Amino acid sequence: MVFERFVNWLDSASDEDRVQAAGALAAAYLRSNREGEEGEVAEAVITALADDPSIEVREILAEAFADQPAAPRHVIASLAADLPQIASVVLSRSPLFVDGELIEFVANGAPEHQIAIACRPNVSIGLAAAIGEVGELEACIGLLSNKGARMAPAALHRIAERFGEDAEVRRLLFRQPALAPKTHVLLIERLAGIMAKEVMSDSSLPAGRIEALLRDNCDRALISFAALAAEENLPQIVEAIVDRGSMTASLLLRAVCVGNISLFANGLARLAKVSLSRVETALADDKRTVFRALYDKAGLPDSAFAVFSDAIACWRRLLADADGPDLVRMPLLVTREVLAAYDARPQQKADSQMDLLLVLLRKLAAEASRQNARRT
Repeated sequence: MVFERFVNWLDSASDEDRVQAAGALAAAYLRSNREGEEGEVAEAVITALADDPSIEVREILAEAFADQPAAPRHVIASLAADLPQIASVVLSRSPLFVDGELIEFVANGAPEHQIAIACRPNVSIGLAAAIGEVGELEACIGLLSNKGARMAPAALHRIAERFGEDAEVRRLLFRQPALAPKTHVLLIERLAGIMAKEVMSDSSLPAGRIEALLRDNCDRALISFAALAAEENLPQIVEAIVDRGSMTASLLLRAVCVGNISLFANGLARLAKVSLSRVETALADDKRTVFRALYDKAGLPDSAFAVFSDAIACWRRLLADADGPDLVRMPLLVTREVLAAYDARPQQKADSQMDLLLVLLRKLAAEASRQNARRT
């Protein structure tokens, strides 16, 4: 009977009266049995409220029904098609939507719709993938911040591709347990690119000098990431670095000099398209001829082979020291010895490639000296 009385009152009631009645009527609807003639009248009243000209009435209705599985589906659909501030309430909370409906809102709705859906209590893998593919920046940030969202590595990578230059996106991505190694590599390189732009806009240094500095920083970051990664993830990291064209002779030489032989071995195996065990055997057993063949097959510069060979030999000898290696000082010892061996080859100093290696070796030696000084 409550709803029958309201039908006659609805047309003449003021906005203020309808606002005051909306919440009570929604609660009464949820308590009613919603069957027979009374149920039809109740549904008609609620449907009328969903079309009420007062925004506040519709907002109250949205709040009342947003979490309710017993809410009338057609009313929820009507509210979802309403103004963004009303639609967002039901899109972010209603359990009546299936993924297909939500994905359609993500694809065709306003940014507010995307954000609301990204912040739902539970976001499926498929829905998260849709948001990652077409969602606006704020929607993707909401998704990454949502502990109830299940995200596949592919969706995380897609967000990194689209919005990896945004600092908040990077921060949230790095906290994701499902973040793939290749996405880490992508984000490291994106950050290096951002730094390059910032430095170029504020610095009087030549562009080439800035690019070299930032390439060094990127190489250091990639090597540090690889050093901290689980051994089983290293092939994926190497594959990502190679695929992005960043597995350069400079990065590999830096890896060897700082002691990340695993990264060097995996990188050489990937570039030469041979098994890791074959590379590891050549490095461990001092098989210089085999190492040279693998090195050439990897397409690394001919003029740099002696430097790599010296560095590997130095590590092998220091690790075999009967008194036990001084692991802290080893990068310093290796870089100094390799640099000394380089200086003993005066006939190669006119080679431009070797000049670049000299610059890098001196830089690595200086870095190793600073690191050693900090530890003492």
